Amino acid sequence: MQSGYCHFLANPNKLCDIVAAGIVDEYQKRDPDSRLDVSVSGGHGALFIAGELQSAADFDVSACVRRILGRYGIAEGLEPFIALEKIPSERLMHAKQADLDPIMACGYATTESESALPLAQYLANQIAHALEEKRRQDTNWFWMSRVGQVIVMRNRDGNKITIRLDHGAQDLGTVRQEISRVVESLNINQDYKLAINPLGAMDCHSLKTAIGRSGICSHPYGSALPSVPNPCGLDWHKAKVTAPIIARYVSLQVLKESGAKAVMTRLLYLPGEDDPAQVWIRDEMGRDLSSHNQDIQLHLQKAMDTWKQSDLMTQIAINGIAGHQSLPWEA
Repeated sequence: MQSGYCHFLANPNKLCDIVAAGIVDEYQKRDPDSRLDVSVSGGHGALFIAGELQSAADFDVSACVRRILGRYGIAEGLEPFIALEKIPSERLMHAKQADLDPIMACGYATTESESALPLAQYLANQIAHALEEKRRQDTNWFWMSRVGQVIVMRNRDGNKITIRLDHGAQDLGTVRQEISRVVESLNINQDYKLAINPLGAMDCHSLKTAIGRSGICSHPYGSALPSVPNPCGLDWHKAKVTAPIIARYVSLQVLKESGAKAVMTRLLYLPGEDDPAQVWIRDEMGRDLSSHNQDIQLHLQKAMDTWKQSDLMTQIAINGIAGHQSLPWEA
């Protein structure tokens, strides 16, 4: 069985990720050498931002948080509480290391879809994007909030698409009819059963009225493949950010070169080392493709120096680490 998940941008956990990433990006704009580990959680009127940092930058973090929340329709009703502390001097050198623990990074690419993602994950992303575009462009869709989730499941018995979203006071029958039209317009070349808010009407699941937290493990390739550490709240110097991105990039490049239908990559980075101690690359038949990585950059620092850009962590929080063309390693 294969399944894919895509959360809308203002889903409580995803919005906490976006806030954490936005804080990191703001520090790194002002001081590129900033080191951060930020966690965001809360709801029901309060948002707690905790963590530690080392940075020469100094700005009003509360104002930054309010600005980010405002982009997603939360102008009031959610008070930020900030507890960001300086990293103690005795731990400063450790904080500047790319990785303090062994990191086993997994990456994947497949010919199943044009974004090189498993088909279930690709469809979930496409449907969520189409609904968001419809909400943004059609004033008659004022009822659709930015809180929701698309789930696509594929198995031998067929495909099922489940969509859950907040729709305010709009009649559920109308909501189901309108969303069905958008899904049908995508011309999905698969037989599927569509379920829209199968448990009934939904409203008030935003961060103001529900609990969220940043840093929950992500599944950029769907639930059938290994999860990836959520990098939101970390600076791009960390191996937890860079190593899974390199693994995805390796999979993409080897997929193009080898003619395989799917490529899985695992890279092992040991504490204090920028080059992997172990490289494992296999195709869908289990054949070893490690010889195809000879000219691919695997060095943590050099790779991210190539890819880093303004608002990078926010882009990762919004789009994940795989499948979106705005990400420099996906182009």
